[in-house]
Amino acid sequence: MAKAKVAGGFQLSGKLGNTLVFVPYGDEVIVRSAPEKRKRDSWSPKQQEHRMRFRALSFFYKAYRENVVKPIWNLSATVKYTGYNLFVQANMPAFGRYGALTDPDLLHFSTGPVPLPQELRVERSADDPAVVRISWSTDQLSRQAQTNDCLMGIYYSRDGSQPFEIGATRGQGEALLPLKEWQITRQFHIHLFFRRDDRSAYSPDRCFLV
Repeated sequence: MAKAKVAGGFQLSGKLGNTLVFVPYGDEVIVRSAPEKRKRDSWSPKQQEHRMRFRALSFFYKAYRENVVKPIWNLSATVKYTGYNLFVQANMPAFGRYGALTDPDLLHFSTGPVPLPQELRVERSADDPAVVRISWSTDQLSRQAQTNDCLMGIYYSRDGSQPFEIGATRGQGEALLPLKEWQITRQFHIHLFFRRDDRSAYSPDRCFLV
C-alpha cells in the first residue's frame, strides 16, 4: 500500500483505471490496488461447489419465502438469526455439493415450540388405496401441546407449494388424508406438523415416505 501527502488540504478520492483507488485519510491519500474481478474459471472446485449449493438453497428459499418462511420461520427469528437464516441452515444438509437435492427426508418446512406428538405414523389404508391414515398418541396434552392444535401437511415441489390443513386436531388422535390420483400408485414424501389454532406458533415437521 502506498501513501501520498496532500498539500493545502486538497483531498482526492476515486478510481484510476482498474488498478488503483485513492481514499482520503486525514491529510494523506491512501493508494490501494483495486480488487480484480474473478473470472468464472478462476474459482477452485471447492468454491464452485459452494456457490452452486448456495445458489440452489437461494432458489429453494425464494420458492417458499411467502408460504413457509414468512408465516412460520419468521416466528422463530431472534436478534441473531432471521427466519431466512434459520430456514437455510435447517435445509442445507438436504442439498449435495453441486446443489442437487440429495435427500427429501432432510428438508424442513416448519419449526417452533409446539411439540410433535409421540407415535406419529402414516400408512396407506388397507381398505381404500386412495386414502392414507395418520395417527398419533394423545397422551401428552399440555399447555404447549393443546387439544385444538391443527394437523398440517406439505408436499415438496421444486417451484414451491402451500401448507394445507388436513382437517384434524391433536385431540382427535387420527386423520384420513385423501390421495391425489398420481399418489395412489406412486410413493411420495409428505411433511407433517402441527399449528397453534391462532397461528401464533408451529411445531417442527417430520417427513414420511408413503
